[in-house]
Amino acid sequence: MLTRKRRISRVLFPEIIKKGMWYHSPHLTLRVLSSLSQKQSHFAVSVSKKVAKKAVQRNLLKRRLISVVEMVLKKTDSRSNGIFFFKKGGGEISFDVLKNECLFLLEKSKIVL
Repeated sequence: MLTRKRRISRVLFPEIIKKGMWYHSPHLTLRVLSSLSQKQSHFAVSVSKKVAKKAVQRNLLKRRLISVVEMVLKKTDSRSNGIFFFKKGGGEISFDVLKNECLFLLEKSKIVL
């Protein structure tokens, strides 16, 4: 689980959605807004009920994606805010596919080099 210091507060969500850059993969979307005023990166994960009906399934997807993000954050010094959104059909993907897509989006957005 991401520490509270690494999570995005709900107050920042509208700003990131308005001003951030979109990056897409087949099952995920990443919205990134860089901020030079902060010391480290912050992330959030959003899974709608259209992707997974049950809360148990949504929480599983969140935990899986956050575990990948945590592994990557140890290797980077980026100062960005990012929100991951699952697309329809993203609830049935395996962990390996999820990991590959997450890493692809983080490299594409230049959070991880």
